[in-house]
Amino acid sequence: SSGGGGRSSGGGGSSGGGRKRDRERKPPEPKEDDPDRERVLIWNNTRQCKVFGMNAPMRKNIEEYLRTHPHCELYTDQDKDIVKPPPAPKHKRKKSRKEQEKERAERKERAAREEEEKLEGDEGGESE
Repeated sequence: SSGGGGRSSGGGGSSGGGRKRDRERKPPEPKEDDPDRERVLIWNNTRQCKVFGMNAPMRKNIEEYLRTHPHCELYTDQDKDIVKPPPAPKHKRKKSRKEQEKERAERKERAAREEEEKLEGDEGGESE
């Protein structure tokens, strides 16, 4: 008879907390075709960048947003004139000792050929 008592006192409390949290969540914004709820692209003059997506204000809030964000304005391709720096070079793989030795030998061989050609050119110029 003691087995039934253990079952009635256990485990029920933790599931109520999860339900309470579900009730407190705000529902996502309804996705309507309402033009006032459309988000408007903004240009941030301080940071020289676009404000878009969920960070951008809705059309219905644009006047208040611009009043409270005086460093911002409506986006009208302001970033088209900005010259972006080239991307950083990718890290090169370190060459193996064998590859390094091969390159060194090729450089020596090329230098020897160039020296030979230079000497041949000098000798030919003297005989004329």
